[in-house]
Amino acid sequence: MRVDLPPDNPYANVPELAKLYDKGKELIQKGSLLVESKNIAGAADCYRDDAVIQFCNLPPTQPTRASKENLLRWVFNMCENIEAHIKGVNLADGQIVSEFNQVCHFKDGTTEVLPIVVTIRGDSALLETGKIGDMVLAGDFSTILPKAVLYAGPVPEVW
Repeated sequence: MRVDLPPDNPYANVPELAKLYDKGKELIQKGSLLVESKNIAGAADCYRDDAVIQFCNLPPTQPTRASKENLLRWVFNMCENIEAHIKGVNLADGQIVSEFNQVCHFKDGTTEVLPIVVTIRGDSALLETGKIGDMVLAGDFSTILPKAVLYAGPVPEVW
């Protein structure tokens, strides 16, 4: 995992925002490490069981742990290795927004970079539980979809 973030909290002068920024940064880094290690249970533990994940133009998960595990399993099966390059973490309208590149190393030896913007709802439950509620990953997944389907199988209608 590569992280290009400033060492200081840019919201340090506003305690409520500083706390949300720190928690968001922590969860994004933790989640990225778990994705890179392809740890399905650990990655699923980052989310509340009722959370919904919208990953690009794929169907959203259901608000169940099993649904999130199915999405993660599919994503992990599409690549030999996945790397995260976190480029930024910010706050906007009570949400945590992170820009990063997901580097996908496919089983045929090719590599594709998927630029992604992650938006996490920064609600009080996030701070209380340390777990992510709803999350949207926005990016142009169509560039790697053919290889993803080749290695992970068809995209299910419901995770």
